[in-house]
Amino acid sequence: MEFEKDKLHSILIVDDEPSNIEQLNEALQDEYRILFARNGEDALKIAETQYPDLILLDIMMPGMGGHEVCQRLKANQTLCNIPIFFVTAMTDIAEETAGLEMGADDYLSKPINPSLVKVRVRNRLKIKKAEKLIIQAYEYLKHSEARTRAILENALDAIITIEQDGKILEFNPAAEELFGFTADKVINKNLSTLINQYKLLDAIIEDIASQAKQKHRTPNVKRRIKLPGKRADGNIVNLEIGLTAILQKGQLTYTCFIKDITDYKQLLSSLRETLAVAESSNQAKSEFLANMSHEIRSPMNAIMGMTELVLATELNENQQENLEIVQSSANNLMTLINDILDFSKADAGQLYLEKIPFDLRGMLENNCDNLAVLAHKKELELYFDVADNIPPLVGDHLRLSQIITNLVNNAFKFTNEGEVSILVKKNDQVKCRKDHICLHFTITDTGIGIPADRLTTIFEQFTQVDASTTRKYGGTGLGLTISKRLVELMDGDIWAESQEGIGSVFHFTAKFGIGSRSKTIPLKKSIKRDIQLYQPSHLLGIRIIIADSHKTGRTIIKAMMKRFGAEIQDVASGSSLLNALRLSKQNNYPFDVVIIDNELDFTHEESLEISSLYTNNIIMMLPTNMSYPQNAPGYQTQVDNSLKKPIKQYALLKRIDLIIGRITKSETIKTTAKTATKLSINSLNILLVDDLPTNQKLAYDILTQAGHNVVVANNGYEALQNLESDPFDLVLMDLHMPEMDGYEATKRIRNGEENGKWDKNIPIVAVTAHAMQAETKKCLDAGMNKYLSKPYSALDLLGTIESFAKKQNPKTSKKIPKKESPIIIKVKSDAETLKTLQNSFLTQGPQHLNLLHQALKDKRLVQTLKEVDWIRNAASGIGANRVKISVILLKGAVEMKQWSESLNIFVNLKEEFKKVVEVLEER
Repeated sequence: MEFEKDKLHSILIVDDEPSNIEQLNEALQDEYRILFARNGEDALKIAETQYPDLILLDIMMPGMGGHEVCQRLKANQTLCNIPIFFVTAMTDIAEETAGLEMGADDYLSKPINPSLVKVRVRNRLKIKKAEKLIIQAYEYLKHSEARTRAILENALDAIITIEQDGKILEFNPAAEELFGFTADKVINKNLSTLINQYKLLDAIIEDIASQAKQKHRTPNVKRRIKLPGKRADGNIVNLEIGLTAILQKGQLTYTCFIKDITDYKQLLSSLRETLAVAESSNQAKSEFLANMSHEIRSPMNAIMGMTELVLATELNENQQENLEIVQSSANNLMTLINDILDFSKADAGQLYLEKIPFDLRGMLENNCDNLAVLAHKKELELYFDVADNIPPLVGDHLRLSQIITNLVNNAFKFTNEGEVSILVKKNDQVKCRKDHICLHFTITDTGIGIPADRLTTIFEQFTQVDASTTRKYGGTGLGLTISKRLVELMDGDIWAESQEGIGSVFHFTAKFGIGSRSKTIPLKKSIKRDIQLYQPSHLLGIRIIIADSHKTGRTIIKAMMKRFGAEIQDVASGSSLLNALRLSKQNNYPFDVVIIDNELDFTHEESLEISSLYTNNIIMMLPTNMSYPQNAPGYQTQVDNSLKKPIKQYALLKRIDLIIGRITKSETIKTTAKTATKLSINSLNILLVDDLPTNQKLAYDILTQAGHNVVVANNGYEALQNLESDPFDLVLMDLHMPEMDGYEATKRIRNGEENGKWDKNIPIVAVTAHAMQAETKKCLDAGMNKYLSKPYSALDLLGTIESFAKKQNPKTSKKIPKKESPIIIKVKSDAETLKTLQNSFLTQGPQHLNLLHQALKDKRLVQTLKEVDWIRNAASGIGANRVKISVILLKGAVEMKQWSESLNIFVNLKEEFKKVVEVLEER
């Protein structure tokens, strides 16, 4: 695709020769606004006032030369990011090098080649625009991470760490509050001083130690037990103790997570993830976007996967809600990343649609669960409704969800107060085949609106309403473009209607196949049962009153309940509600259910009166981020009948059934305890090949929890070494790794090198963050058996390897002991260079290690990161991979300012560093 011409881009040409200025002007004036300067002083003045997008700078000029101009620009914080191209007739390599070291981006040689100038300027401005997209994605990622850290820092966990014999090592402030002892009174004492019936807990500890001894590693166990505890004041408290074990320096230590279930104190879980940053590349657009996607999707794989794993454990309600918010934020970030990638796919004609049976209402419920967090954060109302005559559908529900999410997020962006609604109905005006249906979707907001002259251009790429909007509201300018292309693939149309200051309505139509209810797998498992349970006559004879100041909300809920036969009355204010309730009591014709929106205001007396009239029959509609208001009707009854907005049809029906006594509360409560996803498959010996520690941990945890035995290799070279010594059933192969990538490793495996020391027919599954379709074909052509794209879920990973597991005989499956990677691995370097790097590591490394230790103790972030980078680069140069991995983990902890954890990691780094020194000295 041609780079979009943009008259707002300005180029500053600095040259003392008029003929050179004229040549450059003729080459660029059709596409850019051109600024001129005849000397260095004028160039600096124009740059400070006009802030050009790019500067073409002559080197040899009277007075201030080009090099000095460049140095001054790069020293100015406001101007330092402006790309600079030196234009010169000099061909001296030393001059070129000096200019590039000053920060120049490129060189153009005289005499000027107009075509070359155009291409280089275009490419540089492309990269500049793409870099802005990366920065936006990264800032969003940091915001999500900061929110996670805030949740952790405010946790009230009681945590005690003990040794094998029960001696207390750590006793956190929450534990002090729970037991009434200060830490100095219990450290080095036995946990039995705090726990009655300690022998039961000690038996669990002994069992874990026995498993660890048999397996030669920390067993992957989590134990939970309920025991009485003793407070300092002599009172007995009932405790729930969660126990985990970890192997540190060859010794097992145990961490007890304790909550007082007498007072129903809540325990928040800990979540720590390190995020990596995507790096930019000076390549063609489509390849650049694919590489950027890979760099961001790799850490997102760990974030989303680890969140899923934690959500699959036993959590209290608060923990569950907080982690679901983290998951929702990660999903939103993935939407941004996927927008960028999808635009590249659409431009290359590589967007395709799936044909999968799905339930539309379930899909929208999932969508709105995620979208509601953002809506209620902005204090907006979000509504959705689906016409009751829409059958099960066949189509690409993920792409449909993407369109709706794009349009709703767009509505949120430009709406500061009011509401956003999603409505779906059949479109009978469009003819379809008998086995197809056309649907009409509308997304309505009460935002700032769109000028009439821009309604036809908003679906164009990189386009928003105007430049000021771009700066104020952000975004890639791609969401509507991608939505338009997806709608067209669904054989539909998309358009918008708007009035400035009032709001906008986005419409789109799409065609789907008609599915069978029996074959449809709803996105929410309960939907299928609910469709069978709730018939049109379900609420016949039930009187319901709805109090909501928003007309849209009242209309949608009325329509929902009328479908099932209820008699509905609606009011728009608190006073109207109270009058209607009084009248119904006077006439001896009471309502069965009262539904109240949280935005209605009541005095304390009004709230008490409504609660007395309808003691347990009130349903309060609340935003996702709000608990039951204390001044609201129904709060005094201590019966929480609240529902989170947007209101879901079947959730409301169940709550009504509970209020009118059709079902009991015990029938509505389901256990929140979950377990990690498992498939009924045989255990496999799996070689996991990946260079990122976070992704290694994610895959390792998923696979070992499913019963597989896993050995980790950091790159293709280590993978070959492992295959030489041990038998494996399967290889999970990352594609992009240092030293030796997945393609080269697969090639060597399939060629059966090393005198047949490994099985050249072993199944290999490619795992990569590259999401371009061409990558799949490339993997299969290279000899890999399957392809798995990051980020993946536990079900994705286990489902991918299931077919290989079924082919194995569990009786012959042999456990492989976990192996450490070599201290030093082979690197591609000539002998002289390698010797120089090794000597540098030996002579300078200890000094940098000491400086790093001191910086950590002093909590000096800049100095710490400087020393971390030196050690990481030095370790990479000589193949000290275990040192490099320790440094990567240390850097992640430092960037999150977890100084205590950083010092713990430093201890391991120092040990690995010592091993490398010993190996080098022996050589």
